Amino acid sequence: MHRTFAPSDWRAGEGVGLRCGRQADGSYLLVADYDGHSSDQDAVAAFNAALIALPVGIRQKLFTAISTGGKGRYIMWRSRRRVATRTLHDATGRGTGELRGAGAQVVAPSRDRWLDCNLPCLPILDDDEHEALLRAVRYPTGRTRAATAALDWQAIGARVPDVPTIMRRIGPHTLTYQHLHGDGGPDRSDRRWGVACALRALFGLPDDEIAAILWVYEWGHLHERGSERLRDDIARCIAGARKL
Repeated sequence: MHRTFAPSDWRAGEGVGLRCGRQADGSYLLVADYDGHSSDQDAVAAFNAALIALPVGIRQKLFTAISTGGKGRYIMWRSRRRVATRTLHDATGRGTGELRGAGAQVVAPSRDRWLDCNLPCLPILDDDEHEALLRAVRYPTGRTRAATAALDWQAIGARVPDVPTIMRRIGPHTLTYQHLHGDGGPDRSDRRWGVACALRALFGLPDDEIAAILWVYEWGHLHERGSERLRDDIARCIAGARKL
């Protein structure tokens, strides 16, 4: 268990927390935390896949480490861009860890757990490098305009009246149904992703039916209904579900 102390109260052996998100110089510390906390997570494989997907020039600007518990891996970088904390998934929709940004923290690895931190300080990535890294760690940005345009929103709108009928096919006894009728959890975008993957993998629904369901169930956040942001996020979720 790690606790927070004032500097004068810190005791040897206690974990030191690294605050993610905005730093004193205006940059943002971001950490891809592949935690490996459950038996179906392969933290090392997800960590390696992210690094392999990156150009060497970007990899040289990162810090990497073994997590304090020993089973997980960290990829750390700095950016000028604010990023929200969200769950990371592989191509099948299975959780691999978290991207820790604003409001999050990680425990600083001890000296023997650093894998690569040869630079005197962590450099700030430019916007292109930052975007490449988000793609490599499979961060759900929800900003895929091409995917949004590819969806036929007129056809999706025509399916909205059919959503109650479609939901009867899913059934109130299923976890997917219960998630849709819940509050959306702490991260509505992450919940949409999981629901979209379940609707495709478990129920075989086509894109227009999945999109219509996600359009209707906005979990009480009416300001999102009809917004471009919601369309972007639905498109991202469907793009992920197509890979199943």
